[in-house]
Order: sequence, then C-alpha cells, then structure tokens
Amino acid sequence: MLFLKIFMGIFCITESLNILELYFEPDRDVFHGVSFFTGWEKSKENEECNLLLQYFVNWVAGVKLIVVLVLGVLIFMASDRVLIGVGIVLVIAIASFFWRMFPLLKEMTAKGYVIPKNRGEQLTWMLTGLEIGFACAVVNAILSLR
Repeated sequence: MLFLKIFMGIFCITESLNILELYFEPDRDVFHGVSFFTGWEKSKENEECNLLLQYFVNWVAGVKLIVVLVLGVLIFMASDRVLIGVGIVLVIAIASFFWRMFPLLKEMTAKGYVIPKNRGEQLTWMLTGLEIGFACAVVNAILSLR
C-alpha cells in the first residue's frame, strides 16, 4: 500500500506544480501548461477569445486543485480498500487522455500548433509512464492485501 500512497503523493506534487503554473504563470511552459499551444499567444490578439481561454485555464486549474486536495486527504485518511479504488479510478481517468485528448494533440502537433514540436510526444510518454506506474501500484496494493 505504501507504493500506491507514494505514487499518489508524487502525482499530487506534480499536479500542484501544474496548478501553480496555470493560475500564476500561464505564459510559462515548464509543467505542461497552456503556452506550448500556439493558440495561447494568438488568443491575446482577440480579447474575447483570450478571456474565454483564461476562464477555461482557471477552470482546469480549479478542477485539478479539487482532485489534488481530495487525493491528499485520501492518502492520509482512507482505508486500504478505498485507496485501491481511488487508484483504479486514477488509472481510468488518466487513460481518458488517450481517448479524447491524444488525438487532438496529435492533430495540433501535425498542423504546427504545438511548440516545440516534440512537446506532445513528451507529454504522451509522461502520461504513459504515469498510467503504467499507477497500474503497477494498484496491482501491488491488491496483492499486499492478500
């Protein structure tokens, strides 16, 4: 169970860094924020589009903040069985990237809307590693209950 808790903690830390970037420095691209999309800069030429994008960026950051805070509470207070359930949910949630976002990211990269061009590939590999890591942590936690 410790492996799953550690993995969840690492997830919380990395997501927290992304949240801080989205809220306070969206023009910076260190933690996979929005500025690696060329449309972010282009939106600044149209106030309505830029305000809409800022709204959505803050919405995403807010949802991520909820997830991180709830996950933080669960890490310290939930039973082992609940943590396994949360781990399974995280595996499913991360997998949704490959269903909806990956095709869009691939298309935007092909059209030159992502800079640098390998950024989408980096993000995909990072999420693949996260997915595999969480799956292994969940299996390890299930086996430790026996």
